[in-house]
Amino acid sequence: MKKIIFILVVLVLGIFSYTIYKEFNTNENFKDKTLCMLGTSDSCFALGLKYLEDSNKSKANYNEAFKNFKKACDKNHSLACNNVGFLYQNGLSTSKNITEAIKYFKKSCDSDSIIACNNLATIYYNGADVEKDLLKAAEYFSKSCKNGDINSCNNSALLYQNEKKYEQAVVNYNISCDKDNYFACNNLGAFYLNGVGGLNKDEKKAFSLYEKSCNGGNFVACNNIAFLYENGIGIAQDVKKAVEIYNIACQNNESNACTRFGYFLQTGAYNINPDIQLSANLYKKSCDLGNQNGCNMLQNLINLVNEAQKQQKSNEKIDNNNTKK
Repeated sequence: MKKIIFILVVLVLGIFSYTIYKEFNTNENFKDKTLCMLGTSDSCFALGLKYLEDSNKSKANYNEAFKNFKKACDKNHSLACNNVGFLYQNGLSTSKNITEAIKYFKKSCDSDSIIACNNLATIYYNGADVEKDLLKAAEYFSKSCKNGDINSCNNSALLYQNEKKYEQAVVNYNISCDKDNYFACNNLGAFYLNGVGGLNKDEKKAFSLYEKSCNGGNFVACNNIAFLYENGIGIAQDVKKAVEIYNIACQNNESNACTRFGYFLQTGAYNINPDIQLSANLYKKSCDLGNQNGCNMLQNLINLVNEAQKQQKSNEKIDNNNTKK
């Protein structure tokens, strides 16, 4: 039986990058200098942003940006602490120091900064100058999730799933799917289909989640719906509908759907008119999309065709010899 597909590679926000906060209002520059000297954290932070803005214009002001972010952070300005961490992490104005970077990111994250929590998660996910720790990455993404970052809900759920912490994964998939993250809906559907993560097996619920994901443009989920229609799981069996959805998913580069549709055309399954050439084309498309099963099916089909042609030539040779006699 074909496996239902989890999305295990798409982490929506691009969790491999780091973020520094840098919105700035130039009109407040003079006032900010004065207020920062008087100890106002927001003004020190704004002044740091000004120097950061200048550094983006090739003016060497990372040092001043660092000083002002540090002043603001010392007064518990969360975003300033994130920016100090970023500058430490990248060796801007100061020596690169991952230990200090983590310390400041953590201070910011503990004050509920989504940016800082995601930066910490990304450090541990990538193993960037620290030991790779997917569970710790999941925990920081989960904290961002609790603070309202829906894509982090999906990211944390994916990592919890990879670490076999299925119940935590279910919690964050639910949050993310409820906010229309369609990748999360697909994965939550697989949990319901298989009764994973403390969930009771519920094929109808799985179908509805796949349907929501598919309607949102996730063609992996469309492939999963086609599988359910094909086998009558959670919905009345409807092979015609399954073939239609496999075709649509394949047209949108879902490689598993191309392989399955190609198999129908090769074998004439479900009374579908066989079409060997189209079957080969679909297997090739699947293979070109990186699907090893598609590559294997294509090679098997080529071998079968070559064997059939070889046998045909052999039969023709025998017939010719018999005719001469």
